[in-house]
Amino acid sequence: MVSQLLSNQIMKIVKKMNKKIFALILVFSLFCESFAIGMSSQNYQIPWDSLNVGREEDLSSQNYKLEETVGQSASGISESENFKEWGGYQQIVGTTLRSQNWQFFHDEEKETPEVPAAQENFAPNNIAKGNALKLRITIKETGGVDISNLKLRLQYSTSSEFSWAEFVDEISCPNQKLWCYFDGGGEDNATITQKLLSDSDSNGTHNESGISTSSYTFLASSSAEFEFTIFNNGAPTGTTFYFRVYDTTNQEPVLTNNGTFTYPSLVVGESFLAFTIYGLPAGTTTEGVVTDYETSPISVYFENLPLNEPRNAAQRFEISVNGEGGYQLFVWQNQNLISASGAEIMPASSTNEYPAPWNSACPSDFYSCFGYHTGDDSLSDIGLGPARFAPNDSFAGFETQMKEVGFSPYPIFNEVFDIVFRIEVRNLQSAGSYQAQLTYVIVPTF
Repeated sequence: MVSQLLSNQIMKIVKKMNKKIFALILVFSLFCESFAIGMSSQNYQIPWDSLNVGREEDLSSQNYKLEETVGQSASGISESENFKEWGGYQQIVGTTLRSQNWQFFHDEEKETPEVPAAQENFAPNNIAKGNALKLRITIKETGGVDISNLKLRLQYSTSSEFSWAEFVDEISCPNQKLWCYFDGGGEDNATITQKLLSDSDSNGTHNESGISTSSYTFLASSSAEFEFTIFNNGAPTGTTFYFRVYDTTNQEPVLTNNGTFTYPSLVVGESFLAFTIYGLPAGTTTEGVVTDYETSPISVYFENLPLNEPRNAAQRFEISVNGEGGYQLFVWQNQNLISASGAEIMPASSTNEYPAPWNSACPSDFYSCFGYHTGDDSLSDIGLGPARFAPNDSFAGFETQMKEVGFSPYPIFNEVFDIVFRIEVRNLQSAGSYQAQLTYVIVPTF
């Protein structure tokens, strides 16, 4: 009897030990399996996946149990109708760059351009063959990752959706494409020194080649401003061209950000020059004077001149030219103002290169003086420099050689300025009617 009871007790102990051993093996087996392929049950599932495939998972269960010990429940029961598990990692595929604001500039020779071809995000018109432009464009990094050794290049198309695209050719157009890179201010792949666009927060690089390499690091989530210098190598006139940045690191085009931005664009035009002279009425206020006499586009007539009092008249000039080198406007006279008797009204003593205030240009020992002041405050860099006529009281005498009275080194549209003519006669000047002929010559550079 005792032996039977003892045997029964031993069997119970063995059964308990087997249960514990079996339970331990079962837990270990579940742990290994879940580690390999994910934990699962009829009530809930936690996938081991990357965000690119699984993104987020909604895990639903009326209740689920987490046991932290074997044999006894230590943590109780947690209940939830559903819960969300973010797991894995995000795999970055393709370019994370997007383009935003942009603007074209004419003064490509400057490291930081100052002469806009149009306003920000507006297409410039009448870009003639031979024109070189700088394009500034903001690129946004949207993936939250740094990009090392980034090199960008430029594509062009006549399709706003880029149904076809060509890469901008290298400097000097070795493949004779319609658009080529140009050697402008700033070195290829060097960092720009000054941002110009309204939405950029960091400095990108100058780009004058599509095949060079760069050590530039694009910081995560930044909006960097990049520059491309391009040249019109004979693009057909009347055509709109679109430009798109291309990410050579990922070999993918840079699309516009959020669909709210546009690709840079411009319109190609025929080479042209428009030059108009206007007469102005007496009483016109310009360049610090009020005119005393009316003029026409072809004549300036001073009538009944008083003694010892300067008198003024003016003409207005309007100029448009899309030549790459802008224009120069010159004036010259065939002779001094001469009367029928041979008397002369002398030109002011100062010159175009070195204009002077009227009191100096017409000294007291002169019987009379005739001179001019141009309202173009930025001429070519000769004599006293581009701003030599910037002060209102700056006059020069007419000469029989051509002298500059208007200038732009870039394409210009509807530039307007006035030229003031001033005359003064004194007691010893002979009475009479005096005449001279002025000739204007405008020279565009295409």
